[in-house]
Amino acid sequence: MQRRTHFESGFLSLQKQAFYRNDQEKDREEELYDILTVSLPAENIKINEAFISDFECKYKLSFIRKYKLGEVLQRVEHSGFCDYRLVRFDLEKLAEYDREGVKKFLAEQEGGHA
Repeated sequence: MQRRTHFESGFLSLQKQAFYRNDQEKDREEELYDILTVSLPAENIKINEAFISDFECKYKLSFIRKYKLGEVLQRVEHSGFCDYRLVRFDLEKLAEYDREGVKKFLAEQEGGHA
């Protein structure tokens, strides 16, 4: 399992990817396993913060705590019929899993390219 760091319109977006080997082609293929964060563009948050997707939220928060990916904050925002918990992610810890993704994200925040 690998975590991927992406950015969407300047917001931190985290996904878990699963890799598996296709026996016929002998190639690694990538499959989306889960989306951890959602973008709530109207909310004022720091660059290392993101709201957790509401689907199976308690398991996602447990995953974040278990791997020490960030600090779960008390702030909750509402959008539509859903509540979203805010997490302050440790970008250095995320870089252990996806250095290039974090580098690209930070470059985008500074208005440049990785």
